Amino acid sequence: MRQIDRMKDQKVEFISMTEHPLILKDKQMKVCEVCGAMQALQDNEKRLQTHLEGKLHTGYLKIREHLDILRRRRLDWKRRQEEEKEKLRIQSEMREKEKLRERDNKYNERDNKYANNTAKR
Repeated sequence: MRQIDRMKDQKVEFISMTEHPLILKDKQMKVCEVCGAMQALQDNEKRLQTHLEGKLHTGYLKIREHLDILRRRRLDWKRRQEEEKEKLRIQSEMREKEKLRERDNKYNERDNKYANNTAKR
């Protein structure tokens, strides 16, 4: 019965290890926010510094920085496009209003001529 109990315990341990193969119960791990590498929480300062200076970490850092630049450029481009659209919309409204004013002036002139001609008769 003891052997069966030990085997059950081993089974539970194996199952938990297969679910999370990189995280062992003995070591507490953390994930690097930049590159996604697993790091032990108990790592010394030299090891952490080596990781931060490593090719993988610096490569991901450069990619993230460039991605931020591209996102900012895209937002600026979208903002400029929206401003241009708004400017064109305002210009078109101004042209429409000017056309309406010109039309109204023509009608008023015609009406005034008609009124003057009928008043003279």
